[in-house]
Amino acid sequence: MSELFSVVEGLDGAVGLLVEDIELMDFLDDHFTETLDIEPAYITEDPRGLWFDAAVGRATVERAMAAMDPAELRRIYLLNNPS
Repeated sequence: MSELFSVVEGLDGAVGLLVEDIELMDFLDDHFTETLDIEPAYITEDPRGLWFDAAVGRATVERAMAAMDPAELRRIYLLNNPS
């Protein structure tokens, strides 16, 4: 999907949004929670990601990410990863 994140499905049916950078993950957590009113079921550190209940659905997470401004995601990623 992107070099900054990927959407995957877990064995338990959960939908994972795996993110390359901690700052970007924090931004996305806030976006999903505060803007979209979708709470992650849990967060993992390795691999770094936000995990949503199966009921949320992969398509919902993919649509939410497709609606994000790629330039804004890149800007946030570059805060911790200049170059």
